[in-house]
Amino acid sequence: MKKGLQIIALFLSLNTVLLAQTPLIITRPTAQFPTQPVFPKNPVRVDSSKYQNFVNGAWAEIPSVDRYTFDSQCRTATLTQISRNSPDIRFSYTYNTNNKIISELTETKVNNVWQPTTRKLTTYNSNNYGIQTQTYSNNAWSTSGNEVFEYNSQLFLVKYSSPSRINKFKYNANGKLTEFGSYNYSLILVDTIAITYNSNDFMLTYLQRTLNTTTNALQLRDSSVYTYNTSNFLTKAEVKAQNDAVSPYYVLIENYALTANALTTTSSYTIRNITTNSTTSEVYTLVNGKVSSIVKTVSSTVPTPVYEANKFDFTYNSSGFMTTAAKQFKAAVNDPWANEEKFTYTLTTTGVLTEAIQASGVNANTWTNELRFLYFANTCTPTPTTEIAKMPATIYPNPASQTLSVKLENEGLSNVRIINAQGQIIKNSLENGTDFTLNIAELNVGLYWIVISKEGKMATQSFVKN
Repeated sequence: MKKGLQIIALFLSLNTVLLAQTPLIITRPTAQFPTQPVFPKNPVRVDSSKYQNFVNGAWAEIPSVDRYTFDSQCRTATLTQISRNSPDIRFSYTYNTNNKIISELTETKVNNVWQPTTRKLTTYNSNNYGIQTQTYSNNAWSTSGNEVFEYNSQLFLVKYSSPSRINKFKYNANGKLTEFGSYNYSLILVDTIAITYNSNDFMLTYLQRTLNTTTNALQLRDSSVYTYNTSNFLTKAEVKAQNDAVSPYYVLIENYALTANALTTTSSYTIRNITTNSTTSEVYTLVNGKVSSIVKTVSSTVPTPVYEANKFDFTYNSSGFMTTAAKQFKAAVNDPWANEEKFTYTLTTTGVLTEAIQASGVNANTWTNELRFLYFANTCTPTPTTEIAKMPATIYPNPASQTLSVKLENEGLSNVRIINAQGQIIKNSLENGTDFTLNIAELNVGLYWIVISKEGKMATQSFVKN
C-alpha cells in the first residue's frame, strides 16, 4: 500500500505538555500559499482508539488498541498500548501544579504481570522551564539519559547538555536564533548554523556547516538566501546544499509569483545538480476560500525524461470541516488519473474526529476500503484546583494570518512564547510595554497557544493561524 497521503496521525499525542524546554524550531521561509487544507484532528482526550481491517466485505478487529485513563484534571494518567505482535506497554504520568510532566514510567507486561522498564524524571525551575531530566533503568540511574538545560535572563535556551552532545544557542534582541553550535562527547564542534534576518524578522540567509569525518574539517552543508517583496511575501529562495557529506551539491531555486488574495496560485522551482534538471510546479484551486485541489507535477529531461504528477482533492461539509481527502497519480502526461489513497472522515458537529476510513485504488473509478480507525472521546471535567495567578490580556484577531496584537494592563517586560499542537515552542521573545504586535506570517496553518509571562503572572490563549 502506498503511503503518499500523510494526512492522519494514527497515534494520538498526549495533552500538550512540554517535558522540558527544548531548542527553538528553526522555521525556514515558505511561500505564502493559499490557506492549506486543515485535516481533522484526533480528539484531545480519548478513552480508547482501535483499528479494523476490511476483509471479505466486512470490518474485522485488529488486536491493537490504545486505552487512556485521566486524572482529576483531565490530564493523561496512563496510556496502555495493546498489540498483537509485541508485548503490551503502559505509560504512567504524574504532573506538577503547572501541568508539567515530572514523572514518566514505562512498563511492559510479562506473563500477565506489569514489569517496570524505565522511569524518566524532569526537574523545572521557578519559571516552569525544564532544567534536568534523569532516566532510571534496570534498577539504576542511567547517565546516558541525563539532560541539562540552561537559560539566559530572557528565558531563552542557551545550552543543552547530554552525555553525547552539547548544543549552544545565541539570539538577537528580538529573540530570533542567530547562531547554533553542536559539540560531540569529545567537545569537537560537529555542526554550526548562522542565520540573519531583515528588519521585519524574516530570514534572509541560512548557513550550515557540518563536520566531515574524513577531513576533520567543517564543510558547507547548506547555504540559503531568501528574497521578499514589499509585503514580506517570499518571492525567491536560492539553496545550495548536500543530502550528506559525500553527495554532490545541488542548487534549488524557487520563484514565486503570489498575491495575498489569489484564489488560484502557481509556484515553480527548479533543482539542478550534476545529473538532473527537474521542474516541479504546484497549482492550488480554492472554492469558498478553501483548497479544493492541489496538482503537483515533477518533470525532468536529463539523463532520461521523467514525469510524475499527483493530484489531491478535498471536500468539506456545510460547517467547513473536511470530510474527504483523496490522492491520485499519473506517470505520463497523457495518462488518466489513477486512484492511490483516500480518507473519509466522520466528525461530530463541533468537528471532533470519531472515525476515519482509509481506502486505496488502482484506477480512476474504484476505491477499496482497507483500514478503519475509531476514536472514543472522553468527556472529562477538571476538578477545580489552585492555579498560577492569571494576567489580564487581550489577544486579537483570532483567527489570524499575518500578525497578532497583544494588549496588557501593566508596563514592563513580558516573556512571550508561541507553542504548536505538539507542544513545541515555535517563537520565544521578550516584549516591552502594554501594546505590541507579533509576526506570525511564517507559521504553518493550524492551532497554537500563546503564553505570556510577567512578574509571576501568566496569560494563555489559543489561536488559529489561517
